[in-house]
Amino acid sequence: MKDVISLLEYYEEFKKAHPDQGLEVFGEWLRQRFIAEEDFLTREQDVNEAGLEVMLSYLLGGIIGYYENWVKLAYEDLPLRSMGDFGILMAVESMGNPSKKQVVLANTQEPSTCIEAIKRLVRAGILEETIDQQDRRIKRVSISKEGQAMMKTLEVKMQNLSYLLVGNLSPLEIRSLIPAFKKLFAFHERIYKNGHLDEIKELYKL
Repeated sequence: MKDVISLLEYYEEFKKAHPDQGLEVFGEWLRQRFIAEEDFLTREQDVNEAGLEVMLSYLLGGIIGYYENWVKLAYEDLPLRSMGDFGILMAVESMGNPSKKQVVLANTQEPSTCIEAIKRLVRAGILEETIDQQDRRIKRVSISKEGQAMMKTLEVKMQNLSYLLVGNLSPLEIRSLIPAFKKLFAFHERIYKNGHLDEIKELYKL
């Protein structure tokens, strides 16, 4: 009963500070009340003083750096160089026999970088290039037999990379992160696909 009373008191405090928010936000607010303050700080004092946005960017940047190293480690016995290559293969696999332009549009790499990566994968025998039967100006790509065999190995490696990426987080911690990361992913996907890079550069003073 004492815990129930404490919970009601916390909820009353929460509603005073956040009158328009519901139980979903209250749950996160309550969880954060019981996390030690030092757990919200990085090892860099100047980063902490710069604010939450800089702190999160600092941590995400560090994780991305480590992940790129793990990707290189996983790909060292494959004719792949980066996650960009993996993205290209996944796009081709899902679309079947897309044009190069379709692959570029489905990828977040610079168009010229993506085209060069496609050419390299064709030279490596992982992708096959054909001329479109209706429009000979269009070149299409598909995964070769050699590439299909490699995809099975790649799927196992990517699954193992996922285990490495989440590290020592518990299933509950992973689950709590996913909604926030989905929201963040959707934000970047929307402005990348619908905005112009020069407008984004001006808006965010990059």
